[in-house]
Amino acid sequence: MSVIQGLSISLKYNPDNQEGSSPGDREIRFYNPGDFLEGVVNLALNTPFRVTEMNLNISGQAHTSWENPAKKKTYEDAETCFEHSESLSDGARVFPQGWHRFAFRVLLPYNIPSTFHGTYGSVTYVAQATVKAEHRPLPIVTNQPFMVLRRDSLPIHTYNPVELSKTKAYNMVIGKIKINISLEDALAVPGEMIGVDAEVINKSSKEITLLEASVIQEATYHAVKKKIIYRHYLSQHQDFFDINERWGRKWSDIKVKVPAHLPDAGLKACNIIDVKYIFQFRVRVRDQDDIFLETPLYIGYHRDDVIKRDFQFMINTMLSNEDHHPPRDYGQDYNV
Repeated sequence: MSVIQGLSISLKYNPDNQEGSSPGDREIRFYNPGDFLEGVVNLALNTPFRVTEMNLNISGQAHTSWENPAKKKTYEDAETCFEHSESLSDGARVFPQGWHRFAFRVLLPYNIPSTFHGTYGSVTYVAQATVKAEHRPLPIVTNQPFMVLRRDSLPIHTYNPVELSKTKAYNMVIGKIKINISLEDALAVPGEMIGVDAEVINKSSKEITLLEASVIQEATYHAVKKKIIYRHYLSQHQDFFDINERWGRKWSDIKVKVPAHLPDAGLKACNIIDVKYIFQFRVRVRDQDDIFLETPLYIGYHRDDVIKRDFQFMINTMLSNEDHHPPRDYGQDYNV
């Protein structure tokens, strides 16, 4: 029978720091930069045990890596985001049989980046407990990963409506396609929806086979004065309704989801990975290149002043018994 029955780390989270409670999301608990990381190291012993050293190490690491097959080279870089170590045993001592708990409370710096997992790099955090004992060549180790997410209030300008428009003119024989997009704002709150209004007018002889709205995460990875960019499509709404010549298609308040537990735009405090978020509208035209419209999105939480304003608006609406948001049709086609 092993002397050590178990070694583990239990972390304590703020109940407000969780995302993913909506259907289809996996609930994730996290810490904000500037929070206290609190928890307990649990040590269970089957018999009395002499410990020479017991330590807690908390660290955050950023890493990038990718290959260039043409040059047969690998580009890599790394940086330490945060590191903390402390002793839990106060030197060598004999612990009696049973359970032993070692509480810790560590302040996370404000200038650390959010957790990130990408194609060519990552930012990860882990708490590690290590027990060293006499007559044991290797220490006993347990690890507990945790997530850090920066959730700043959104800038006030992100609440302004966004209008996008584009006309693709081919030639006098083929004609043109006109696209108008409207977003209520440029913000993207994790776990919420983006409402999209769109109108596509086909005044060409080409068939439109797809309309698509997407939320994209664009990550730029740096290493050895080199960089590589990768786009990840986080969520999409696709409309396969064919739009023939002289026909149009309208969207009214079509919803595109913003996934929960996303890192902040910019990945602040990380020097080797940069992250952007983009709303993209794509029109696929038969036998022609796709047409794209894009605008930046900002990840964060709602401002307190905006929450209070919207709450007051809702109360006033209820009291006046007015319907400020009539039902809308979601997809309409029409002849132009």
